[in-house]
Amino acid sequence: MDFSLHTYKEGEETKVVKFLSSVFGIDYPLDLWHWKYKDHGLGTYEAIAKLGEEIIGHFGGLPRRVYYKGKYGLSALICDVAVSPKYRGLFRRKGIFYYLFHKFIEEYGSEDLEKRVFILGYGFPTLKARKLALKLGLYEDVEKVAEFLFYRTRIKKININFSFLRDLGQDYKVVDALWNEMFNSLSSIMGKDFIVNLRNSSFLKWRIKQPNAKFKVRVIYKFFKPKALFLIRTDKEIPLLYDYIGDLRNLGENLEILIEKDKYNILKVRFPLWIESFLKNLKYDKLNTDTFLVANKITGPRASEIKGKFFYSFGDEDV
Repeated sequence: MDFSLHTYKEGEETKVVKFLSSVFGIDYPLDLWHWKYKDHGLGTYEAIAKLGEEIIGHFGGLPRRVYYKGKYGLSALICDVAVSPKYRGLFRRKGIFYYLFHKFIEEYGSEDLEKRVFILGYGFPTLKARKLALKLGLYEDVEKVAEFLFYRTRIKKININFSFLRDLGQDYKVVDALWNEMFNSLSSIMGKDFIVNLRNSSFLKWRIKQPNAKFKVRVIYKFFKPKALFLIRTDKEIPLLYDYIGDLRNLGENLEILIEKDKYNILKVRFPLWIESFLKNLKYDKLNTDTFLVANKITGPRASEIKGKFFYSFGDEDV
């Protein structure tokens, strides 16, 4: 008996989370599935493998609104990729994962640009998943991901005068204004030739509802004008800067204000390496990670089209 492949069917989520819980060895709550695959209102994108009525494989895509080199559309963060351990290596030479990937791009990432749902597919896979996908010719490495540790003791405190921090509250017009500043700064840096998932108020309202995370949203004001927004995840041992919204050319100065004013003894950050030039005179430790940004090798965009063009942070993941 061979397995079958299909995309998500309404009401299938209860079986999906039960399967993901068993493979990942965690409690995968239903509200987390809804947050990833429904609550954003951008559609549900999953490829599912079944043997009879049993789910034996899953390949998910979390959609985001994206600006891609002059065009707006949807991106897909590849997530929740899982195959039942007892069926790995069975059913055809290339395995279930290979066919799940092809089912996903057949449905949502067609080579025909008029038919494809996603104009960009990307991911930050585990080392094991990445090696398998590279071996099968499905993914290709774009770039190694950079993570930085910032320490309060290293802040020079030269740029914090006339600035103050406060919680965002319900003033989401501030988010959209700062997103426009961020977009314009990217345009000034790169022209039209850049890639960024949108960081507007609609995105932020969805992001902070992630059920397995706790966040603070802090806004920097200078002379009573909003200058930058920081989304900080607070339920980790080391606080994580999940997202930044504001002029990227002022990133270093704004980070300095955040760390000093909110008294972060240590703060962990993920940005692409090309962002380093905007950290200016800040001192930090650069971590050696095993994490890579990967791209879809089959229908693209290819690694060479993305490398050095994509702004991303921890907030571009699903965890």
